[in-house]
Amino acid sequence: MLLDIIRFGHVIGIALGLGLAIYADGRFLRALSSPIREGALEDLRANHAHVFVAMGILWTTGLVLLYARTGFIPSEFAPKLFFKVGVVSLLTANAILIGRRVMPKLERYEGSSYLQMPVLVRLQISVIGAVSAACWLSLLALGVFQDFKRMEAGAIADVLQWFFILPLTGAVLLSLFGPLGFVLHRYWTRRRISLVQSQPLYVQHRMYVPRR
Repeated sequence: MLLDIIRFGHVIGIALGLGLAIYADGRFLRALSSPIREGALEDLRANHAHVFVAMGILWTTGLVLLYARTGFIPSEFAPKLFFKVGVVSLLTANAILIGRRVMPKLERYEGSSYLQMPVLVRLQISVIGAVSAACWLSLLALGVFQDFKRMEAGAIADVLQWFFILPLTGAVLLSLFGPLGFVLHRYWTRRRISLVQSQPLYVQHRMYVPRR
């Protein structure tokens, strides 16, 4: 019964961390072209502090479960356990980077938007954020997918690599081409508005009245 409670706490830690990561990434993506304000920075600081709480839960419950299963004897570790410890360790290091690298940069560029930052700053922020999301998703997969218990290390790595490749590719593309995409979107929006305004009033009215 006690181990079941600890497993439940472990799942809660993963769910809490993943939820916070999704919330932070979603808010970040919605505000790419918006100036960074103090309120948003305060929200990110609070979010980051809560992530450390989730990681504390993960480490505490994870070490207890690890001892119960293996007695900390390396020969008793299944490949899945090695990956879980590795991912949590990477996640911890990445969270420290967020506090030491990402937050100071966001504070430095307060009043500017992400798209106005230098490309190397955008790249660093995006990659660190993508690694965080990839780690949380990998932990969820390692905890949910039962097939990992029977897979060799190479097979697990073949699956988990995609949890990192896709977010990191998106992060690099966003940091390099995000400003261009925003300019093109704004251009087509203005063009569409100008085309509508150039039409007679009765045509404009028909264009905006929803069809039943």
